[in-house]
Amino acid sequence: MPQPVYEKCWIPIEANPEVSILCPSIPVLTYAVQKWSEKAGLVLSQHQFYDVLGFDEELLDLVPKPVKAVILLFPVLDQVDLKRDEEDARIAKDGQHPIDNTVVWIQQTIDNACGAMAILHALTNVTNVTLTPGSALADFIDDCKDKSGIQRAKILEQSEVFAKLHGEVAKEGQSEVPKLHEEVTGHYTCFVQAPSPPAREEGIEAPPGGMRLVELDGVLNHWSEQAGLKDAHFTDVYGLDQELLVMIPKPVHAVVLLFPITESSETRRRNDETRIFAEGQDPTIDSKVFWMKQTISNACGTMALLHAILNSGVQLGEDTRLGKFYKECKDKTPEERVKLLETTTLFSDMHEEAASSGQTAVPTDLATDLHFTCFVQANLGEGEPHLIELDGRRTGPVDRGASEDLLATAAAWIKSNYVESTTSIQFSMMALVGGPAKE
Repeated sequence: MPQPVYEKCWIPIEANPEVSILCPSIPVLTYAVQKWSEKAGLVLSQHQFYDVLGFDEELLDLVPKPVKAVILLFPVLDQVDLKRDEEDARIAKDGQHPIDNTVVWIQQTIDNACGAMAILHALTNVTNVTLTPGSALADFIDDCKDKSGIQRAKILEQSEVFAKLHGEVAKEGQSEVPKLHEEVTGHYTCFVQAPSPPAREEGIEAPPGGMRLVELDGVLNHWSEQAGLKDAHFTDVYGLDQELLVMIPKPVHAVVLLFPITESSETRRRNDETRIFAEGQDPTIDSKVFWMKQTISNACGTMALLHAILNSGVQLGEDTRLGKFYKECKDKTPEERVKLLETTTLFSDMHEEAASSGQTAVPTDLATDLHFTCFVQANLGEGEPHLIELDGRRTGPVDRGASEDLLATAAAWIKSNYVESTTSIQFSMMALVGGPAKE
């Protein structure tokens, strides 16, 4: 296959070891990749690159979780080029699931810029990355929205800011400025995890249990820490299968779910209201959980956070926003609590700050298309633990049945009643777990 013809040439980025993984809040080991990202606008206190020292399981287990992206530097060999050409030919002939709208991809049009391309592919495909406002990366992401791969490439190609920062980092290596079209010996590529794409043919549904990996733990933890939560934190749940659930730290105090509002979910909500009105439920439920009605527009995320934290049993300092609010309304009725929430200024400024933080923050169509709900565990009746759903749009807490394991029971309920009732993959699930978030 003929090599592409480039009009511009950058100095290669050098890195050692040769495999790096993007993980939250860990020591800097991959110097060049890390420094490039920081200069571009990545806030290192939230995400950093981490060297992977080998492919054996015991070495992979050393890498902190969750892993957001993988970058590989590999030698350019004939067999590698042959495999790439075969894949390109196969996709051109047979096609593949439509993934262009699920990942950000950029065509490389600058010679020796594969390192920069890999870093950009890693950072632009991680939701809620914390970026310095007005930085090169923040501006690039804004400029590239709704653009094609080649249009994004042209934006990068014309960027003097990226050319300068790339040069500053690359010159710290031992490589000299190469000649244009000079043969290269190594190449960077990037791997990310994307949501399950929709089926190509009409009538074929997305796989049951498919969830869109919208990572919100950074946003939720920022809000919670500002509000005074110290001894617990939120972590993303990457799937509903048992092997993924066992990765979640214990204890699990609550589960927060972001789900698409569909005809099926609305029907279930109405049926629940009718059933509870006609048959009732355990009379002790109202006294065993803290619940509030949502009366503030676009505040379902805040409601889910309050429901999760204030039912967790985690100690809250009396001088914190959460501590003050809980002390003031713990003995009040749900109606009195919501009036306090409407009038308090404890959380209003925090809601705006958290909603605007990160790369993608909470989706802008959240008010009409997506909604947060919360699941906690409480002892009802004779002391039997039950799964309780706390949704501010409902008329009260809803008993979802006996539960010995909060996370497992919530995951099973979510899978059978939310995920499998729709072909949408716009889901995200977070667990409130013990211990402070890692710095």
